[in-house]
Amino acid sequence: MGKRGVVSPSSLAKTLWNLEEARLNGAKKSDPHLKQALGWISNRQGKPGSYRECLFAPTSKDLTELLAVPTHDCKLGKGGIMHVLGEEAVRALALWKHKSGWDHQAAITNVRDRFGLGPERSKRDPGLFCCAVCSVSRWRALAAAKPDGWEAIIADGLKHLAKNPLTSEGRWKRFPFYYTLLGLSEIPLPEVEAERKRILPAAERVYPKVKGNSQAIRFRKRALEWAVG
Repeated sequence: MGKRGVVSPSSLAKTLWNLEEARLNGAKKSDPHLKQALGWISNRQGKPGSYRECLFAPTSKDLTELLAVPTHDCKLGKGGIMHVLGEEAVRALALWKHKSGWDHQAAITNVRDRFGLGPERSKRDPGLFCCAVCSVSRWRALAAAKPDGWEAIIADGLKHLAKNPLTSEGRWKRFPFYYTLLGLSEIPLPEVEAERKRILPAAERVYPKVKGNSQAIRFRKRALEWAVG
């Protein structure tokens, strides 16, 4: 990802993935194009369409295309898009250590404490949210922001992931394959390695078959490269 065109005014999702590719390619926060992108994202907090009015609003294009994850291996309804892109925006701003223009304390606290399965379920299953995709997006945001107690929440989520049966192809039944791999690759917890080994045969089979150079394919390849080690 070059320096130009980081902000995609019609899509929060595209702006987030452009910014992530810039980060992975070693871009510096001082670059004015990246500063513009971070400011554009932070300015979307609490705007109409933001999840529970405290995360970051997707655009009308995002809500039409319904592509909420960089690997493009799952589609969600509009509520899911609002939540997942809101979590991904928190993750991006946290990774870039960008704190201006948004209430970072409130957003990160809400990610940790508010987005659960209800008071009773959340006490038993703090690492889960409404669905597998939303759960992974929350893990990614927590792993980036690292609020107090984040390790225990993600460890609980990984416990549920480990219980999820595999398909005949060796993939998780409920969790999206590439997006979950991408999430696991960023979580510095020991439980991750056991899950990587469990999914390794499937990753090794599919790795040579992932061709092309679209942005989604580049993220899929990154996830698979981590998985096959």
